[in-house]
Amino acid sequence: MNNIDKKLKHAVFFGGGMKNTESNEYRETILIGNLLADKGYLVKNGGYYGLMEAISKGVSEKDGIVHGFTCKTFKSTKGNEYLSDTMICDNIYSRLNFLCNDNDIIIAQKGGIGTLTEICLSIDECRKINNPPKIYLIGNEWLDIFKTINLILSENEQKLITYCKDYEELKKLI
Repeated sequence: MNNIDKKLKHAVFFGGGMKNTESNEYRETILIGNLLADKGYLVKNGGYYGLMEAISKGVSEKDGIVHGFTCKTFKSTKGNEYLSDTMICDNIYSRLNFLCNDNDIIIAQKGGIGTLTEICLSIDECRKINNPPKIYLIGNEWLDIFKTINLILSENEQKLITYCKDYEELKKLI
C-alpha cells in the first residue's frame, strides 16, 4: 500500500467465498461496499469470490479503493475482478496479519470457519489497543455462535462487538 492509503480510513470486510450471487447476503454486501466507499473508507478483504467479490464490487461501483489479500497456500492467488489491487501473501498467517490489523472498522457477513477465525483474531487484536475499532457482525447466525463464545470473552471484549440483523441496521450505525 502506498502512503496515500495510510491517510484514508480503513475498513476490513470478512465474509464467505460461496458463489451464490443471487443470495440476500451477496446483494446486501454490495450495498455495504457502496456505503463504505461513500464514507471514504479504503476497504480490505480476502480478495477472492463470494462475499469478498460482492464487497469489492460495491466499493468499485462507487470508485472506491479495495485491496484484496490472497494467499499462496490456497489453490489460486488470483483475486476477483473488482479489486483495485491484489496482494499475494506467502501464507495464511501473513494474510491474517494484513487483514486483522490497522482498521478503523471491522465488518463480518455470513461465512464459515475462515470468517470465524478472522473475527476471533480481530477481537484478540482489538482488545490489546487503545481506541479499538468497532466490530460489526451482520446476520442472526453470529448471535447464535457468540452466545457460546461470549462465555469466555470479558465484558470489555463483548463491548467491541455490535450485532446487526442486516444492511439497514448497519447503515444506521456507521
